[in-house]
Amino acid sequence: MNLVITIFIAIIGIPCALIAYIYASEFIVSLGGGSGIGIESTRKGASWARRLPAVLRHWLWMLPALLLLGVGLVYPVVTTIIMSFKDKKSSEFIGFANYIKIFTDS
Repeated sequence: MNLVITIFIAIIGIPCALIAYIYASEFIVSLGGGSGIGIESTRKGASWARRLPAVLRHWLWMLPALLLLGVGLVYPVVTTIIMSFKDKKSSEFIGFANYIKIFTDS
């Protein structure tokens, strides 16, 4: 039964979530006023109110990628560094003892 749920989430749930995210982000951009599309909305001389939808759209499209980077790259690196300061079973903090052992043993 667990496999059926996983397949359902992969085939139906993830695409539905992505479509919902796209519609929600475009709705948020539309609340800022204007479409945020076109050269006039990104021009440096344009007012902040005119540039807001374009800037908001860029950040909303980058947000999923940044979240995936944080979860898939940054979190494992931080936990690995923390675990390197613990003993073999990762239960007791031993400080730099692991590094001292690596660099002093031959």
